[in-house]
Amino acid sequence: MQNMLNFQKKSLIIVSASVAALGVWFALSVAETRQIQHLPTPVAPSATPVEAATPSVGETARIDFSATPLADLPADYGENVEKLALEKYHDVYISVHGERLYNKAIVDDFYREALAGKPAFMRMIQYTVEGDPIVTDYYYDGEIFTVTEDSSRDNFSDGISNKNFHVSTYKYLVRADHSRRVEEPQADYYLSNHQNIYAQTTEGETLIGSLGYIPSPPP
Repeated sequence: MQNMLNFQKKSLIIVSASVAALGVWFALSVAETRQIQHLPTPVAPSATPVEAATPSVGETARIDFSATPLADLPADYGENVEKLALEKYHDVYISVHGERLYNKAIVDDFYREALAGKPAFMRMIQYTVEGDPIVTDYYYDGEIFTVTEDSSRDNFSDGISNKNFHVSTYKYLVRADHSRRVEEPQADYYLSNHQNIYAQTTEGETLIGSLGYIPSPPP
């Protein structure tokens, strides 16, 4: 009988220990569940890329240059340019009636970058017959050439809207083929939305219309 009582006591101790262990496991499980439920929900990164701002008319598209936007240039910009070519206008290509050229390396730099498919920028000042400056920005973003012409200082301007700013875009920088027999004189390069810049007419071959002017690299 004594042995039977000892066995029952041992069994009761084992059962009590098992129940206690089960209670501890359950409590830990509940605490872990509550902790998991309170973890912050991870936020997925936005799949929408940030769109680059498009420059408005009169602004110069910016990349690695610090040119003042055309709309912010002073009214006397381009005056006395030959005297100040190496000081005030050292970063501008200047063509005085195509006869006197200043800062020609700017054109070389533009072509080197653009023909390599890299973004490029140059600003040019040229003059009307009356001597009024026309300021033109050439910007290439790696895909499209954007030409913004500012004729606001031309006293004989025809009054184009948007403060005399005219914007054109082109897909290609095309080298002219001087072996072709066309009537009009050819520049070395043109901006165009067509890779073929020639057309056949009943009178012979000619350059197509809507070509954009761009200064050719100086010899």
